[in-house]
Amino acid sequence: MFIRSTYLPLFVYLITSFFVIWKFDIYSLPGGESGDLWNSLWSIDFFASSLQKGQLPIYVDGLNYPTGGNIWLADPVGAFLAFPFVMLFGLPSGYWLLVLFQTTLLGYATHKFVVDLLRFYQIENLPGPWLSGLIMIGSAIHLSAIQNGSSEAISGGWVVLGIWFHWRYLCGLTSFFTCCFFMGVAGLSSWYGALIVGVFSTVMLACQKPKKP
Repeated sequence: MFIRSTYLPLFVYLITSFFVIWKFDIYSLPGGESGDLWNSLWSIDFFASSLQKGQLPIYVDGLNYPTGGNIWLADPVGAFLAFPFVMLFGLPSGYWLLVLFQTTLLGYATHKFVVDLLRFYQIENLPGPWLSGLIMIGSAIHLSAIQNGSSEAISGGWVVLGIWFHWRYLCGLTSFFTCCFFMGVAGLSSWYGALIVGVFSTVMLACQKPKKP
């Protein structure tokens, strides 16, 4: 039962994510010829290079030359996740694997959230989680983010996790610390994530605490 409920969805969304970006092999880059792709690659490369030098990925000497300046990456969570991939396989393959991971996470997190919702409210709906996960992976906003090369915009899985665990906290199903952790990671993943999680959290707090019917 555990294998079917945990590893089967993970495998299905991994394969689905692979086919979403199948036309880009592991040595090329998912995304169009123009867009934010080069910004994303620079951010990931800068993060990895800084850690290799033992420096925090904040200071860059290319700004305000010759003094230098501090920056905040648009996608610090993605850069952190891509770091081991970049070190092992190089920048193009590292970015490709990051897109694969983030897309898989989006489908899987959505699937598990819907499973949790249905179980909590005692609703029988077997196709619901699968449809939700697949629709999220194939959604126009996610596919356009991949095509545009915006690594911060493909981090929707963390947004789903942030909303999910806030809901779980309101239902008394998880701890305050766990809730804050996932909401914090969602907010760090991008300003889009911070805005969306903030809106959903505000709405959930404004409404009555969920209870079993």
